[in-house]
Amino acid sequence: MVENNIKLDLREEKIYSIRDFWSWMNFFVVLLCVLGAFTILRSGVFMCVQVSGSSMYPTVTDKDYLLVQKTDVVRRGDVIVFYSETLDRLLIKRVIALQGDTIYTSGGDVYLKKNGADDFEKISEDYTRLEHSTWRYAHAAGEEFGPMKIPEGKVFVMGDNRTESLDSRVLGSVSLADVQGIVTQFVIDYRYNLQFLYRIF
Repeated sequence: MVENNIKLDLREEKIYSIRDFWSWMNFFVVLLCVLGAFTILRSGVFMCVQVSGSSMYPTVTDKDYLLVQKTDVVRRGDVIVFYSETLDRLLIKRVIALQGDTIYTSGGDVYLKKNGADDFEKISEDYTRLEHSTWRYAHAAGEEFGPMKIPEGKVFVMGDNRTESLDSRVLGSVSLADVQGIVTQFVIDYRYNLQFLYRIF
């Protein structure tokens, strides 16, 4: 009887050992799947950047982490991340005009004639911060700019904090080939709640 009990105990121990093994195997398989999914998303769908500077204040602030959705479609008003060959680094700005549009600024206001339109229209920009008298880059571009027609394959960008932004007024139009992606309004609205996710990417 004792011998049978010992055999039963050994069998149960073996069963538990096999179960433990498969539990660990399942854990590692799930972990690999999760890491693989993040790698695919990061390389093909999203990228993560950290903001440096105040050129997009108050929309985003210095040290903010942002998820950037990789896309070829850019619209007026989009906040984009792009590579600047002149500065040899990534920048974040807002798209103001698309290829074929004509733009000029006067007295701090932006006027846009969309591609195919007959007249200029003043853009309503409730997202900007503008202090006319303290523009750091006034020596390079001045508050009066344009008119300028945006070349094919390019976009015109400006920072929301117009007094602190080095943008298309100085650097020129941005090639669509240099656009890394857009920052969605969802990311902007919930950037403080998603910092853990940003750090994973």
